[in-house]
This record gives sequence, C-alpha cells and structure tokens, in this order.
Amino acid sequence: MMLLARTQRLRGVGTELTWWLAMLGASLATGTGKHINIDALLRFVRPKLRVPAVLFGWVTASIVCFAAVWGFFDHIAIGSFGASADAPAGEKVSIAMRESDRHLFLLRKQLGLDARTAFHVLSGDRYDGWLDGKEWNAWIAQGGWDEQFGKDAVQRITLPETARADLHPPLVLVPSGGYSRGLLTRDIHLVFPFGLLVIGIRFLLRALLVVMGRVDAEGDAHSLGAAKTSEGG
Repeated sequence: MMLLARTQRLRGVGTELTWWLAMLGASLATGTGKHINIDALLRFVRPKLRVPAVLFGWVTASIVCFAAVWGFFDHIAIGSFGASADAPAGEKVSIAMRESDRHLFLLRKQLGLDARTAFHVLSGDRYDGWLDGKEWNAWIAQGGWDEQFGKDAVQRITLPETARADLHPPLVLVPSGGYSRGLLTRDIHLVFPFGLLVIGIRFLLRALLVVMGRVDAEGDAHSLGAAKTSEGG
C-alpha cells in the first residue's frame, strides 16, 4: 500500500512536469519566432504594414500572457496555498513564497528520512519497523523545525514520553496536520504562471530586437507576402 501511494504521488508530479515541458517548448518557440501564428488577417495587409502588424500581435500576446500570469497565480495561491480570496496581492505572494519554502523544507526532511530507511531495509529491517518514538523526537528536535513552523506547532508532532518505545512510520508529518503527501505537486503548479511570464517577456524582447534591427522579422511577416505572390504568379 505504501508503494502504491508513493507511485500515485510520483504520477501526479510527472503530470505536472509535463506542463513544465510544454511551457519550456512554448518559450523556446517564442524566442525563435517559431510559435503558432494565425495569419488569416495578415495575408490581406499591405506588405509595408506586415511587420508593424506582427509587432502589434507580439505586444498584444505579451499583454495577454501577463494578465494570465496573475490570473493563474491568484487561483493557485487560493487553492494550493490557502490564501484568502480577499487578501491583497502582496499578501498572496508572501503566503505562496512562505508555503513553498516550507514544502521544500519538508521535502528535504523526507528525502533524508528515506535515505536512513533505505539503510535499514537493506539491513533486513521492516520499512516501518525501525523508527521508535524516542528516535522520532530526537530527529524532530534537530533540523530547524521550530524556525519553520514555531514551537507550538512542532509540539503537535512530538510524541509523548509514554510513546517513546512505540514505532512510528518513517513519513514526515506536517505540524499543521497530516502527512506531506502532495505538497510538491502544489509547488509545481507555479510552473504554469512562471512559464507564461517567460513567454510574455520573450514576445516583448523579440519585438524590441526587431525595432532595434537586431532581428529580421521577414520570416514572420513578409514571407506571407512572398507566398501569396508566388501563388499569383
């Protein structure tokens, strides 16, 4: 059951990383001018106006991307990080950053615990048969838990003296309640607004490079006119 749960979690992370690859590909395509173009209207524009029309399209696309960045981030901050829908923008950003930092902290702790568990499993012990309450409390007492969550919250996951000999599963507990399952997936959600931000910036940079004469926009605009002329000939 434990292996099945971890496999399902990895599947969720894999799904989110697919979005990362999609945004990376879109960013690279935008930077090289190979993104998808809808050129139906551009075909009816006079040749001298095609480059300005392409620049206008890029700037408009960047504005749409920037608007979508906040829309997606706002949704993620509320749904994944617990921010209030009425909270100011700065507070939502602060909450997302704080929670992401905590999630990475928990990930480091779980990886360290997994490494220790692997040593015991290779030695012939059960996966959940080596960590007792005493060792769990000692592990919690060291490593910066108080700085991340506060002493009162950490006290909730500290076992009482009567449970010092009881076995504890080698799974990180979140002081606010529950296991750390699914937290990394919430952080990966931020890839989508970040990718849109990069794409929007690339649209603006490409437009700026065209204006400065560093990039030739012929491939994005005048090639359409050439294709139309060849068809007419």
